[in-house]
Amino acid sequence: MFFLKMYRSRKYLQRLLLTILLLVVLTSMLSSAVLFYYSEKTGLDVQYEANRKVLAQTKYNIDYLSEIVHNLGWSIYNDYEMANLFYNDENAIEDVYPPLRKLQNTVSTTNFLDSIMIYNSYNDTFYSTEYYPMDPRIKPLEDKIYGVISNYFKAGSVAPNTEWIPFRSDEGGAIEFFAFFLFEAVSGDPTTRNKSTLMMNVRTDWFFDNLQVINDLASEGSTTYVMDENGLILNPSRPGEPDHDEVSRILTAHISATGAETGFLTATVGSEKTIFTYITLENGWRIASLQPYDVVFSKILKLRWTYFSIAAALLLLSVVISFVVSQRLYRPIQQMVAKIGGADSGPLQEKDEINYILGVYNRVTDEMRFIRKSYDATKDIAKNYYLRTIVTNSSSFTKEQFRQCIEQNGLHIRPNGAKGVALLSIDDYKAFDQRTEYADRKLLMFAITNISEEIVSKRYRNEAVDVGDGKLAVLISAGEGDDPARLTEETAALVKEIQDVIKRFYKLSLTASVSPFREGHEKITELYQLAEDQALYRLVFGRGSVVTPARIEERAAREDAGPPQELERRWVESIHLGNVEAFRDLTAKLFDSFKELSYERIIHAVLHLVFLLQQTAKGMDKRKAGVSIPFAALNQKVLEQETLDDMSEYIQKTFARFADQNRAETEEDKNDILVDTIKEMIESDYMNMNHSLQSVADSLGMSDKYVGRQFKKRENIGVAEYINDVRLRYAVKLLEKERYTVKEIMEKVGFGNESQFFRVFKKRYGVTPGEYRVRQASR
Repeated sequence: MFFLKMYRSRKYLQRLLLTILLLVVLTSMLSSAVLFYYSEKTGLDVQYEANRKVLAQTKYNIDYLSEIVHNLGWSIYNDYEMANLFYNDENAIEDVYPPLRKLQNTVSTTNFLDSIMIYNSYNDTFYSTEYYPMDPRIKPLEDKIYGVISNYFKAGSVAPNTEWIPFRSDEGGAIEFFAFFLFEAVSGDPTTRNKSTLMMNVRTDWFFDNLQVINDLASEGSTTYVMDENGLILNPSRPGEPDHDEVSRILTAHISATGAETGFLTATVGSEKTIFTYITLENGWRIASLQPYDVVFSKILKLRWTYFSIAAALLLLSVVISFVVSQRLYRPIQQMVAKIGGADSGPLQEKDEINYILGVYNRVTDEMRFIRKSYDATKDIAKNYYLRTIVTNSSSFTKEQFRQCIEQNGLHIRPNGAKGVALLSIDDYKAFDQRTEYADRKLLMFAITNISEEIVSKRYRNEAVDVGDGKLAVLISAGEGDDPARLTEETAALVKEIQDVIKRFYKLSLTASVSPFREGHEKITELYQLAEDQALYRLVFGRGSVVTPARIEERAAREDAGPPQELERRWVESIHLGNVEAFRDLTAKLFDSFKELSYERIIHAVLHLVFLLQQTAKGMDKRKAGVSIPFAALNQKVLEQETLDDMSEYIQKTFARFADQNRAETEEDKNDILVDTIKEMIESDYMNMNHSLQSVADSLGMSDKYVGRQFKKRENIGVAEYINDVRLRYAVKLLEKERYTVKEIMEKVGFGNESQFFRVFKKRYGVTPGEYRVRQASR
């Protein structure tokens, strides 16, 4: 019972044992079948060769007998004592008896002769050793013999020696003897009695018995048949023998199909499978030997059972050996299972041992991969930390510390030599940040980092680091002997290639700023700040531009220029008149003139225009339903634009809405303005824990129901839900920076109740704030 229970609980051992047993059984059966097949085939080949030799011997015996009969006949035919029998034209008895007695002596001393007959064509008389002359019984015999002779001679020119003519006293009856005709070849009508003929008659029983004796000596249970050229079997029928007609039909059909005069075949005669071997004689006869298949292969059939008996014994032995071998093969598996969990563990009952081991291996591999990933993430975090520190506070490192930091973190920069910084900023980052999930943003920044490092590494050693807010700082280390005058120019070309690749693959626009190159690692932070200052000139050069010190220096000579006073006066006048077209044209011209100024003066000039627009609009504000364009937030909105063209367009749109409102404010326009105002109020005051639908409605001087209905009609969510979404968006950003506790973040984004914060956060992101921070840190 223990043995069966052990095998029942070990599925892999069962499969191993069954596989070995199945292979042994199939091999034994297949080898036995192949061995028996080849034994049978070899037996057939051997039997055919033996039968062919017997039939060849039989043919030789028949040919030899024919030669003996011919020689004996011609000796009689040429014997002068026989002349009276062949040529005497009278029937004198005293001349006939002496030669007849001599012939009788010849027949009696020869065991294969049945009789000898002579036909005298001169006196038209038959003489036979069977009858005395003038015996009345010879007359019918004469007629039959004469008929036979006539039939043969009617066929045309007959050879002097015609042999093995079957003679039947009755048509369809048994063959009485085989006749050999010997006569002189004379011309004339063969049907006339002008040829004296000698007939040597061979005994049929002696002939067939002799054939059978020869056959029995070589083949047990075989039967020999003689078939004439017409397919007629000449053997007398015997009880228990196969039907002659069926044998003749099978053999004739085979010879007709193959055309072989000598051959071997297996066919069914009656209900018994039979082996045929045949040979063709010169006179057209065929001698066939028939043997029962079971008799011939009785020994081979016995051998088959011997094979099967041996195979069965080997099978039993193989079962025992299979158990032993399978146990030995299974032992390492058993030891492994025991080490990793034991054979009676729960998971093992549901699967075989190999799958159980594989499952454990996969689990361990996953855990190791997770550990490795965590290690790599920690290593990358440390590397990025040091890179950020180098970029933002390089002076805190001594020269030796800087060298050690490079070696310990595997940074691809040189401790010595000129350094430079390229700053890549994502254009329209705020919109990009709102439409892209955090994980996607991290993945995209990772891709931009790798692409930037790969492209720059074609010329310089470098390291790229994400410095936040969609910006990537590439720290570039020049080699010894590089021309400082050309470093910035060559770096700008590489940065342009980066922009093209990112644009082509990610449909993302980048603005780049390339600092000059300077010696000393302590200058890196200064170069980074310079690159940031240069990046501000995206306002002038536009999105996707590459800002270099040379481009900024080209504008230095024109920095004192400013917008014409007359142009500004006409611009204010278009505001008073509410002329939208004139306002757009004049605004575009004003902002074009700002492009000649330095960045500080551009900002001053833009804010000056915004102030003029605000002051002029206050006197013209015609409020309807308590809604007005939020000019108070115009400064912030304009400064959020990334280029002067964007600023110009935003101011133009703002004034156009204001002008349209004063002309004919539709209900739809009011709702858009109202919702935009509500969203701006929420964005600017989301940190206020008391910020709610009621506070927004009170600030607008409207009912909370009206405000809530109009907001949900356009945004498909309620004001309270939108406030929570804004707070959660800022909470996620603070969680990713990891500088505040969860409670501090909750308070900073305006949640007053911790349980509400956790509930809303988990509903939105599926995890708690703490779990979210851990998950992001492990990536």
